[in-house]
Amino acid sequence: MRQKLNDGRGLLLTMKKIRHFINNKPGLCLWLAIGLYFLVFSAICVWKYWQFGYNGLDLAIYNQVLFNSAHGRWFEFTFHQQYYLGDHLELLLLGLLPIYYFFQHPITLLILQTAILALSAWPLFLIAKTRLTRGWPLLIALLWLLNPFVQNINLFEFHFLPFAIFSIFWAFYFYLRDKFPWFLLFIVISLLIREDVSLAVFMFSPLAIMDKKSLKWIIWPMALAATWFIIAVKIVAHFSTSGLFKFLTYYGWLGNSFLQLAVNFFAKPWLVLQRLLTPGNLLLAPLLFLPAGFFCLLKPKYLLLALPIFAQLILSQTNNAVIVVKLHYVSLLLPPLFIALIFSLDHLQTGQVKTKLALYLKNNWAIVKLILIVSAVYGLLALGPLPGFIGKLANPTYDAQARQIRHELIETVADQEAVAATYELLTNLSGREKIYSLHYAFIGKTQLSHINYRLPQETEALAVDFSDLLEYQIQFPNNKMWSKYYDQGDDNLRNIIAERGFKAIKIIDTLALFKKEAGDGLELYQIDAPTTKITNRQNLKLNQLLTFLGSTPLPKTEQTAENLRIFPLALYFKADQKINKNYQFKLSLKNNQDQVVHQKLYPLAYGLYPTSEWQPGQVIKSNYWFLLPNKLSLGNYRAELQVLDYGGSLVLDGQRSAVMKISKEEMLWPIIDLGEIFVN
Repeated sequence: MRQKLNDGRGLLLTMKKIRHFINNKPGLCLWLAIGLYFLVFSAICVWKYWQFGYNGLDLAIYNQVLFNSAHGRWFEFTFHQQYYLGDHLELLLLGLLPIYYFFQHPITLLILQTAILALSAWPLFLIAKTRLTRGWPLLIALLWLLNPFVQNINLFEFHFLPFAIFSIFWAFYFYLRDKFPWFLLFIVISLLIREDVSLAVFMFSPLAIMDKKSLKWIIWPMALAATWFIIAVKIVAHFSTSGLFKFLTYYGWLGNSFLQLAVNFFAKPWLVLQRLLTPGNLLLAPLLFLPAGFFCLLKPKYLLLALPIFAQLILSQTNNAVIVVKLHYVSLLLPPLFIALIFSLDHLQTGQVKTKLALYLKNNWAIVKLILIVSAVYGLLALGPLPGFIGKLANPTYDAQARQIRHELIETVADQEAVAATYELLTNLSGREKIYSLHYAFIGKTQLSHINYRLPQETEALAVDFSDLLEYQIQFPNNKMWSKYYDQGDDNLRNIIAERGFKAIKIIDTLALFKKEAGDGLELYQIDAPTTKITNRQNLKLNQLLTFLGSTPLPKTEQTAENLRIFPLALYFKADQKINKNYQFKLSLKNNQDQVVHQKLYPLAYGLYPTSEWQPGQVIKSNYWFLLPNKLSLGNYRAELQVLDYGGSLVLDGQRSAVMKISKEEMLWPIIDLGEIFVN
């Protein structure tokens, strides 16, 4: 009993010392928290990079632009076959070049982004100190570092918008301190980060009017933001392939020019109202307010800074709020939210409150603090990336093998070679003069336009993960702009491979490397294949659409690593009638207890010759070198194959990588039994 009392006293004493340290050393605690955030999220970003998790194109694009600029090819990039100035006017790129020049790697950009998001807690802490006392400034800074949207921005690719968070916080700090030259410096820095930051800077003018500041505080932000926005848009349009500011496409429902957008916004209010009242848009604001316990609504004046950015998001054609808050688009909304939170707490503490709830909170600050902490933790768990990331670490798949294969494939591509690649391989290959995304070659159109896209003749290699063609089947048919081009995608890829003389020199599972080399290369599929070599004949009819004729073991090839478990097999199908859908197949392995121990979806004929192309009576042979996971114990397993069509969507997983979420499957019965295989 005495021991328990002593332990309790010791714990209370320790907590008292910690509280005393925090109260007396808030600045040191701030920098410790910033340092801890930086180390943790830098490590996560590096881990994600080595897992090939950056598959959203943006990091690859920025890395190539900086790589080319560091080598004297200013703003050149080949993803969109134009200067990068035709995408965005982001002159901060020039400021990062001296650092990037000495560390030319995508990880450099990830660490810089992590650093700027962590350091944004510093000016936020100073802003809070101008209005709040005791431990509140430190708590506000900690709430920033724990904010799920900050962490989502950190893990989803790389962008320049997070740097604008840092500069806008400093601009507002000097706005509060009435230090106009410093304020002017930071709004100019903000404008140089990206053209649409002008929308946020512009709102300092109406805020200055409400705060009854002198004329210079009103005129300069408005004049600089409006002038720079007009100049920036003209520059971007000039360098764009289309000669237009292509992101107006997001607002095509209102018009095709800024003038049409402005006129129709007021002339057709029913269209605007219809857009505003979509479930996704109605959900966006509550999601943003949630981690701060909705306290920022007590002083909504400072949310004015977020108004044009919020309108930019909800009026676009992207109305999935759950996806938006996991991306970088909310970057410029966060400074106004936290500033409003600070002033709301200040108002609750020192102002005159009228409602019973506000009066209760004013007299019970422990409840306020509890609500903030609970909201922050709930937001972190429900909307942030950490739970999903920890789940990935706790339940690892056979990513080690996939990572090994990808690294070996990438090392086969020389640094000077012009290469086209699929999503997951682009970032790791992007430190080169010329690189292209194969999804543009597939769809045959440039980004956000109907302009034809043709893969340049100079392309020397294709680095392909054919799993991407499974994603295309979800991504493109659901895209209003590109859905009508999806059916020609496989033709585009076949023509590129045939006309350019590409040969598959390496293939494992769905990963393949094509180069322009002499010889036959590896055969992926064959049309009108002879059936005399089928060793495991079945003649199994699948819903009267297809007949599975059988399978034949394939010899292992020299390009197959000895330390990998490869199941080489040729599959034979015959089309019984014209098929309108693209069917794929799922390979399953079952143990002796009839439990599925491994399962993966594959594209039939690698998606290069999908079932919608098959003609009645054609026999299609597809050669696969299936990769089996190392986690399988030695022994016999039954291999089964299920042909199916599927539907779903692309979502962001715990590490904020794009993955398929299959919501429906249409099976062709019966299940195909491939017999037993021995895993050694």
